[in-house]
Amino acid sequence: MNPTYIFDTYALLEIKNVCDSDAAVLLFLDDLTEQVKKGTVSYPDAVAKECRAFSAADPATVWVNACTGNRKHGAVPSQVLTSVLLKCPDIIDEEQQTDSSQAEALALACHLNAAKPPVFIVSEEPMLNPTRDTLPAVTHNVGIPVISLSDFMNATGLGHLLAA
Repeated sequence: MNPTYIFDTYALLEIKNVCDSDAAVLLFLDDLTEQVKKGTVSYPDAVAKECRAFSAADPATVWVNACTGNRKHGAVPSQVLTSVLLKCPDIIDEEQQTDSSQAEALALACHLNAAKPPVFIVSEEPMLNPTRDTLPAVTHNVGIPVISLSDFMNATGLGHLLAA
């Protein structure tokens, strides 16, 4: 069965830095759109919101704005989010007043993995964060693997777009 990939904000905002040119970014985003339409790539609503808050002009944010309606999966059932937070409570920053897109990415991955494995999270989040647990540090608690953006690109035949 084909894997499903859930992107977090870090991975989306890193696209322009891992591709070897602006043209490669556009080619990558075009391919990503097709994967979203097929249901093999998605991101939770909170990731879309966070991308918009970080950088409205980023190519990935423009793509998120255009592609959100094409997603087959985006909303996270509250009971799945609650289950993930019980297993990984420190993924939420107690000081932060907004929803955690990382917790929602993990919950969406768990939700989809229960119905149609395998599911991978694509993340570029650093392993350490002084205010909360990071997504790559907690995914072992729920059995969802995390891969880097470049690993995703290589696994999906897009490695030729990577910067050297």
